[in-house]
Amino acid sequence: MSSAAGNLKHNSVAQQRLIGFDIVAVLVSSALGAWSAGRFGWNISVPFLGVGAKVVTPTFVVLWVVALSVNGAWDVRLVVAGTEYYVRALRATIAAFVAIGLVGFVASVDAARPFVLFALPIGTPIIIANRWLVRSWSRRKSPVLRALIVGENHRETELALTADSALRVQVVGCVARDGLLGVFESLAKVDADLVVVGANHGLSQQDLRELLWKLDEMQIEVWFDAATQFIRSGRGALIPSKNTTLMVFDPIHLSEGQRLVKRLFDIGLSALALIVLFPVLVVAVLVMVLKDRRSVLFRQQRLGLDGNEFTIWKLRTMVGGDAQEAPNGMTKNPDDPRVTPVGRVLRRWSIDEIPQFWNVLKGDMSVVGPRPRLPEEVVVSSVSSRRLRAKPGITGPWQTSGRSLMPFAEADALDVNYVDSWSLLGDVVIVLRTIRVVISGRGAF
Repeated sequence: MSSAAGNLKHNSVAQQRLIGFDIVAVLVSSALGAWSAGRFGWNISVPFLGVGAKVVTPTFVVLWVVALSVNGAWDVRLVVAGTEYYVRALRATIAAFVAIGLVGFVASVDAARPFVLFALPIGTPIIIANRWLVRSWSRRKSPVLRALIVGENHRETELALTADSALRVQVVGCVARDGLLGVFESLAKVDADLVVVGANHGLSQQDLRELLWKLDEMQIEVWFDAATQFIRSGRGALIPSKNTTLMVFDPIHLSEGQRLVKRLFDIGLSALALIVLFPVLVVAVLVMVLKDRRSVLFRQQRLGLDGNEFTIWKLRTMVGGDAQEAPNGMTKNPDDPRVTPVGRVLRRWSIDEIPQFWNVLKGDMSVVGPRPRLPEEVVVSSVSSRRLRAKPGITGPWQTSGRSLMPFAEADALDVNYVDSWSLLGDVVIVLRTIRVVISGRGAF
């Protein structure tokens, strides 16, 4: 079997598995929602297991499955990487619950309300967990894609492809500006099942059409490298005209609606974190007072949104004054003698960061965002300016990718990518990954 045929077979199996697992998740979620509504719902749900359940539950199953299909949630190409794979499922789930709520309201089916009340919090994590399992299976089983890169910037494209292990791409050849004939001559020399068209490819519109037609006959997949971090799902629009298709994209960090959603997320999560972690904070303060006999709080000026300075709060982990406690960027000394024994424990479990949730509630910081830098750490550049378009975060992509082990340049690249591609689901993923990193202790010193 050729590599291209093997990839097509895997995609077919992956799509069947995705659809099948989603339908099972819908059925399980609906059944649990119906049972919970009937067992624990309000008085209005007493007749739920009667006629109401016989109408609401199967209707909802149909609506959810249709919503998944219509929203493109079963596009197997999204399984590879990215958050759109989850976003489409969430969008379909919300649409289904809104639809069943409207059906219940219009048809005066009282059982719809308790069903939505219980099935929504049950079904949402089930559908997300289900998709995570499918993606994990696909990444383990998917064959490595053998790619031919077209374009003068093939080296840049190759680095971008191979940097993400989730893509499972092996570059087997590159062709610069040799025209359509050069592409097919290169394909004849290598066993490729993927062609990646990068920038400066030198092909006309007619050449691209013929290339796509021919590669479709050869069962070879085609990717186009957008060659910019700005072009992200949901951040632009396609404008078709008579002779071409234009793409417009918005480089702003957050729209007003997104800003509101992120702020509500920050307030809710910070308030919950302070309530849950309050006993830990109290124990830490008591130990610090008894062992170190120093002031427990440490404050420092950091750069926030648009370069405005704010006071960040932490638990003190080092001896000496505030100036001595200034971290040396991303190159901290793991054996710094100024760190107290208690401070090492606090840093190991990130307990010293808990007071920053107060910074989030005040609006100076966000739960997820770029690393909050000292004024003297920031070098004036376009990258630094872009980083400052977002509020600094307690955690961020740098926190889940090495923390203090990461050099400034890599952290800056991750921060700018976060600023340009923000999504609420992405924030949730970073928070979950942060919990795993804190438990492992990697890069914490």
